[in-house]
Amino acid sequence: MNAQQPTSPPDQKAKQKRRRRQQVRAFLWRWHRRLGLVAAILVLVLSVTGIALNHTEALKLDESPLRNQWLLSLYGVEAPEITSYAFGEQYLSHLGGDYLYLNSDELAYCRGHFAGVVSITGLWIAGCGDELILMTDDGEIVERIGSVYQLPTSLTRIGRCGESLCFEAGAQRYIGDVDQLAWRPVDKGESDWSQSVTSPETIRKALVEQYQGEAISWERVMLDMHSGRILSGFGVALMDLAAIGLILLSISGFTLWYQGRRR
Repeated sequence: MNAQQPTSPPDQKAKQKRRRRQQVRAFLWRWHRRLGLVAAILVLVLSVTGIALNHTEALKLDESPLRNQWLLSLYGVEAPEITSYAFGEQYLSHLGGDYLYLNSDELAYCRGHFAGVVSITGLWIAGCGDELILMTDDGEIVERIGSVYQLPTSLTRIGRCGESLCFEAGAQRYIGDVDQLAWRPVDKGESDWSQSVTSPETIRKALVEQYQGEAISWERVMLDMHSGRILSGFGVALMDLAAIGLILLSISGFTLWYQGRRR
């Protein structure tokens, strides 16, 4: 009976070499698939945005303002806080900026807290920061009364006390006479304060669009998505990693192809 021949050192080296190649090949396949999955998502974004940018004029991306609130928040553009009061059958609104709007049309400069609006002796009187704004029924500005007429500052509420105008400035209540430009401090009593209301959705939507403007177009969004800048520094780094991933995919793919061809 022949004794089993021991494996020669050259055979052991060949087996070890094959085992190492198999381990390297398995490692490359595993990471090739993982990198391919991640890179495919980013390549899809690059491809879609690239095609869109190539057809900017046809798609009118440069003429289409961005309205998506989530995307706008990435640019630091938030929805305004709309404060509205009934103005007869219309609505007087403030967006937290420097203007009053009659329905969805810009009406008058108004900096500071919008305290409300009330109808007194045929005129509408709006309390705005440190001013009273007198208007007709159709929104025409008649007069603006401010601190130059010794009007108490920092109006917080405006309303009616009987047939007279009354308002609060700080912790003090006043009875106002806009004809005589007189403001008489009074003790707190019963009053009918102007109450904010919710304006119709169509008006609110028009106000939001007007507030957000047309500064950001879909063309810019496509450009920022293509470069990754829509996510600031993180997005740029992500696109850089995608490029590195594609390079690694190319190298690992060529290596796997070359090893398979040698076999």
